[in-house]
Amino acid sequence: MEKNKRPLVTTVIPVYRTQQYLRRCVDSVLSQTHRNLQIILVNDGSPDGCPKICDAYAKRDERILVIHKRNGGVSSARNAALDVARGEFVTFIDSDDCVAPDLVEQLLATYQHFGGGIPVCAVTREMEKIRLGICGEGVVLMRQEAMRELTLVQEERPRFEGWSVGKLFERSLFSEIRFPEGVSIGEDLAVMYRLFDRAGKVVFVDTPKYYYNNNPRGAVNSNFSGKDLLGILEIWDGFYEFAKKYPEIASCVKDRAAIGAVGYYYQICRSGCKGQNIRSELRNRIRQNMPGMLYRKRPFFYKWRAALITVCPMLAKIVFVALGGWHRLRQFTRTGENTDVNS
Repeated sequence: MEKNKRPLVTTVIPVYRTQQYLRRCVDSVLSQTHRNLQIILVNDGSPDGCPKICDAYAKRDERILVIHKRNGGVSSARNAALDVARGEFVTFIDSDDCVAPDLVEQLLATYQHFGGGIPVCAVTREMEKIRLGICGEGVVLMRQEAMRELTLVQEERPRFEGWSVGKLFERSLFSEIRFPEGVSIGEDLAVMYRLFDRAGKVVFVDTPKYYYNNNPRGAVNSNFSGKDLLGILEIWDGFYEFAKKYPEIASCVKDRAAIGAVGYYYQICRSGCKGQNIRSELRNRIRQNMPGMLYRKRPFFYKWRAALITVCPMLAKIVFVALGGWHRLRQFTRTGENTDVNS
């Protein structure tokens, strides 16, 4: 890409039950300093007012294309957009989030300055931390380093998450890659390591340009089933098989998948959900990877939970249920503390 060229960038926004946030999201895209955009709003069968909002925006701005489809999940929505995307580059934004006016400009500047790769900006959960201005400083991670980043847990402070948002991709990277449909959690991870491998490098700029809204009705905060958990375990299995050509990364992936199994086991127990079969599957995976979990440098609380699940699963269930009750009580107490008794 020529240094001063203004390439067409396709912005993909899946839309489902985000009526109260959608206008803020779309307005933040329309205000981009990089004007050469194709904006695709994919109404994924949303039952609220989102379809009308999408159509109203399309009438206001010719850059907006609306796709109306039956509900199939976020992967299905993104894939539908990729099938009609015309941009040289593609970026993804969730419809309950919003971005800085110079998000696209920053990502393009990073791509140009570092000679390709996948540019990544910082993501913040606090709107007031979004920063304006183009930063030329960045950290270059080659494919194996970038994939290693995907195996870190939050306590290890990874530079970026395996989400598709806050990143800019050459559209050609998706020539043989699509998001897995029928999967409700982990769909981003399923494609991210393959994209990193194809791109060869990732460039991270630690400037918050993307606001992640912790929507209580969003997919991340929704209850998940045993089928969902088996799906994410299969995604980690796929990552492990793919990473075998990089032995050091493969061992990190295997270890991280076991840590994920510990987290899922804990969540199932503390939520009171039934799921003996999935608990057995998770416990087997944890047991198989105990040596790596114990000897690799990881947060301690994952290790003691893993050991408890492996040695005494019944006691683990009792402890995790108690922790869940304590957590809910703490949340209730905090809510009470924030309530004005005179109102």
